[in-house]
Amino acid sequence: MSNAIVPIIICVLSSVITLAIALSNTTPVKISIFGSGLDLAPGFLALGTFALGVVSVLSFALVRQGKKMASNKIVGEWEKQDQKLQNEVQSDKVRLLEAKIETLETALKSALSRNK
Repeated sequence: MSNAIVPIIICVLSSVITLAIALSNTTPVKISIFGSGLDLAPGFLALGTFALGVVSVLSFALVRQGKKMASNKIVGEWEKQDQKLQNEVQSDKVRLLEAKIETLETALKSALSRNK
């Protein structure tokens, strides 16, 4: 349970800190982006950077979740194949024992008929 709470706490704290920075820094400053100047409040810059970070983290999380689901699917298929193989081995053992019993019964009948 604590493994799920820690990331939530970190996310909430970073969101609160980012909002505090954004709300306290509203004076526009000149920012140069790709050679063009832009007047932007540092708070909006902080919010934009935070939003880009959230999008990046979520995209990595989705990719990781997809890989995990694919891996779980493959493991599930392997487990099914293992179970099928175990059932076949068990079935082969039963058939082998039945064949041995039949051979022993035939040998016993043959030995009993020779003794008569």
